[in-house]
Amino acid sequence: MDSYEQKYRDGRVALHTSTLQLGLGLAGTQRWSVGDAKGAHAESLQEREFRHLWLSDPAALGPEPQDHEILWALKPLVLKANGRGHPESLTAKLDLSAARDLERLADRRKSAFPLDQLAQRRWYGIRGAEVPQVAVMIGVRLKKGVTDPPEGVDAVRDPKGALYAGICVLYLGDADRVGTFEMGRIELAAEAAQKALSTKKVNLHVVVGAERVQSADGLPGGEASAETPVPGDERADLAALLEHFRDVAVDVFERPYRFERAERDGALVTLSFTLEGAPGQVSVRWAEPLQRDGALDALLLDELTAALIAGSA
Repeated sequence: MDSYEQKYRDGRVALHTSTLQLGLGLAGTQRWSVGDAKGAHAESLQEREFRHLWLSDPAALGPEPQDHEILWALKPLVLKANGRGHPESLTAKLDLSAARDLERLADRRKSAFPLDQLAQRRWYGIRGAEVPQVAVMIGVRLKKGVTDPPEGVDAVRDPKGALYAGICVLYLGDADRVGTFEMGRIELAAEAAQKALSTKKVNLHVVVGAERVQSADGLPGGEASAETPVPGDERADLAALLEHFRDVAVDVFERPYRFERAERDGALVTLSFTLEGAPGQVSVRWAEPLQRDGALDALLLDELTAALIAGSA
């Protein structure tokens, strides 16, 4: 390989080893030589919003094409091992509002992802070998001097001694290099943290060098909420919900939605669809039964419709 390709590969290896990378995107396998990867990187720079994050080790890049695990990510957050921003950072901070904004952007830009076959989009955390343990926490940073976290929540301590309490949606320990979480889990965790901490002012905190202090059993720290009862058998109602959106797709939505699945996950009702060939989904919180008095609830239909329209605006 020439000197420019060597420099590119060395730069990818340094990023992969010495940083924590968080990104919302779609993962897949790409058969690239180092020249192909360098060219694809240049194209992603022109897109501005997209970057390639390496799930497999970029040290394997060479002159001959090989399969590599890649994440096509929107505006990823990149941190050095010491927690400071890396020069290639595209966002200064990831919080709840930024996460929600990126989800909306992903809904608008799904057709721009450069893969024909896509896994469902997720949030990925990729921890380099030089990066200490990482926690993604939905909650609050406790006041200085507080040494004991509230009961019934997860809690971690950062290297400076500050305590964070809430619900942990991702923890990357010494043996964990890649982890995933979904926006639906973030929203469930936010509600659970608000309830457990008796405050509406919770946020998303990325804690590098996180020491686990306390774990909360039964709260949605990566699993479906154990607090929220799942309604009874709703298969017929979910089928009716799906059929409703298929019926109104042409009349209500300007873009070509193809609705494929309706699911219940605890308190979340989710519609899965393809839009211009790319997969997607939208979820709303709905703990009540889907059917009332023999008809689907109008408010649920309105909330799902509004979420779809907002995502495609």
